[in-house]
Amino acid sequence: MTDEILELMDARRKEKNKEKIRDMTRQIRQKCREAKTREVENICDRIHDLEKRNETRKMYLMTKRLAPKSNMKSANCVLAKNGKHLTKEKERKQRWKEYMEELHGPKRPGITHVDVQNSAENR
Repeated sequence: MTDEILELMDARRKEKNKEKIRDMTRQIRQKCREAKTREVENICDRIHDLEKRNETRKMYLMTKRLAPKSNMKSANCVLAKNGKHLTKEKERKQRWKEYMEELHGPKRPGITHVDVQNSAENR
C-alpha cells in the first residue's frame, strides 16, 4: 500500500457523508488495484533480470511468490452435515451414502439393490 492509499483510508474514516465514503472506497479500491499491478510488474521485471543472469533458483522463488497457493489436502475432505471436515475414509463413505439417500431417497422405485461384495465373492 502506498502512503496515498493510507491517507485516503484515514480521510474515509473521518468522513460522515455516505456518498463521499462510497466514492472514497471506490478510489481506494482502484488505487489498490493499480498498486498491485505495479508490484506484479516489478516482480516480473526482477524475474526477467534473474533469467538474464541465469539465477534459476532465485527466479523460481520469485515465480513461486506470484503463483496462487493451492491446498491439495482439501481434495480428500468431505463436509459433514454440521459443517465439520471428514477426513477418515469410513466417515467420508458414510457421508456420501447419506448424501445420496437424501438426494435420491433411500430406495428408488424400479431399481433393485445389488450387494456388490457378495456378488463379487460368488464369481
